[in-house]
Amino acid sequence: MKSLITKGKYKGIVAEIGQYCNDWFTLDTGTEIDRKIFSPSSLAFNLSDITEISSDKGAGIMMGIFEIVTYHDDRNIDGPVFNWTFKKRKL
Repeated sequence: MKSLITKGKYKGIVAEIGQYCNDWFTLDTGTEIDRKIFSPSSLAFNLSDITEISSDKGAGIMMGIFEIVTYHDDRNIDGPVFNWTFKKRKL
């Protein structure tokens, strides 16, 4: 499962997801990024990965805190298109 970092210092990097829970993700890159925690709203996913995350029983709290929205991936590269992200729900 891969994601595109959409915000911050590492914006534009595509990385493998290490783990996720409730309101955070970690990435598995073999660099200093691995020690960082990313918000679901700062990552974008392709359709199959966002479907896998949303259907995971362990992500139930995440689905209560965040909703899935579209993301416009404007990079001009070959490879997967990351068109889905999370947006914090207004409570």
